[in-house]
Amino acid sequence: MPITAQQLLASPAGRAMCIEWLRSHDPRRSDTPDAPAQPATPLTSFLDALHYAGTAYDVGQGITTLMLFPQPGTQGLRSAHSQYVKDAQEGGLGEVQAPATLAALLNDIPLPDVTAPHLLSAVSQAANTMHLWGQPPRGEEKFTASPAVSGALERIADHLLRAPTARFLSQPYDPTNQWHMVPVDSETDRAPRAALIARDNDIVSVLAQEALDHREEERRSVRELARHPQHVSSGRWWSSPSNELPATSMAVPEYGPWTLHCVEDSFGEDAKEVRQVTPPTARVKEIHTAADWAQLCALYPQDVSATMAGCWKHNTGRDGAWVTPNWLSMSQDWDAVYLTPLAYLHLTGIVIDIPDMPASGQWASSITGWSPGLTVWFVPFASHEKTAHTWRLDDDALPGLYVP
Repeated sequence: MPITAQQLLASPAGRAMCIEWLRSHDPRRSDTPDAPAQPATPLTSFLDALHYAGTAYDVGQGITTLMLFPQPGTQGLRSAHSQYVKDAQEGGLGEVQAPATLAALLNDIPLPDVTAPHLLSAVSQAANTMHLWGQPPRGEEKFTASPAVSGALERIADHLLRAPTARFLSQPYDPTNQWHMVPVDSETDRAPRAALIARDNDIVSVLAQEALDHREEERRSVRELARHPQHVSSGRWWSSPSNELPATSMAVPEYGPWTLHCVEDSFGEDAKEVRQVTPPTARVKEIHTAADWAQLCALYPQDVSATMAGCWKHNTGRDGAWVTPNWLSMSQDWDAVYLTPLAYLHLTGIVIDIPDMPASGQWASSITGWSPGLTVWFVPFASHEKTAHTWRLDDDALPGLYVP
């Protein structure tokens, strides 16, 4: 069944994508410092209000430090912080008033056509804002998750999902369109050779070490919880396979592979090299829905209840038993696992129930640490030297997009 707007907005990644798509149309995005002021529009009014409310909330919670032409001395900074919060509240953007105000502003925004670069930029920026290692939600995320704003976002989410361009968000695995991406070393302006070659024994060693690390960390977390049940630390927080495993993604026509632009919590490298690869005739497990992920967890379960007791409870509010796929076990039956961009957007950071396990109803999982459109391999592949090409981050392009 197609993903609905409500399902997309249940995830922080889905909500962020809708907001970033709106932000990519901000007419002030490319203004120079001396550009004349432009009249406010429904879009700019909403973006300003969201920034104002979110920052005021963050400052009030001590999540961030706001510096507005800081005056000498701590007292001056405190005054600036207090004034910012006060101004936001008086403008109808306090913690209570903001959701209704933001929702009303959202409803007035006319929606432009959905183009490939704007949608790709929105996914890129949404992935880059995902910080799922157990920290409290920032102000912008808090307000967009509210029922009023999330309800108003349904119009935007539905508009995006219905667009013909959005079809590339849910593309099935295509063996003829697989590309490998690695950052380019800033000093040598070359991609490291080690990152371009995957050896069979290296992959087996990585999978075995990852499974061992998981077991040891879970045992250690169980002991820590027994000694300090009220003090839950956040160690491992991701459910993706090791980033030492080879990975590919499919290319969007004219814009290159997904993982060129869309990497969760990226480092924003200036340049990346991509090259086409020839994967083997492979058994690729595709993740399109929550049921696909739940099936993986049930077939190849790895108990991470103690390990994830901190950050996943913090992210989702759920307190209970957690499970992730055991990638070493899975690699006996599958050669790769592929998470579609749309699956990333509507599943990242939410609770995924695992019904097909003993004590049904007690187990759940979460998708964290992935990137949109990523295929992770448990077998080696060959890359084509002649297809290697360097793409660079361009300040004149839409946010997050690289150009050849």
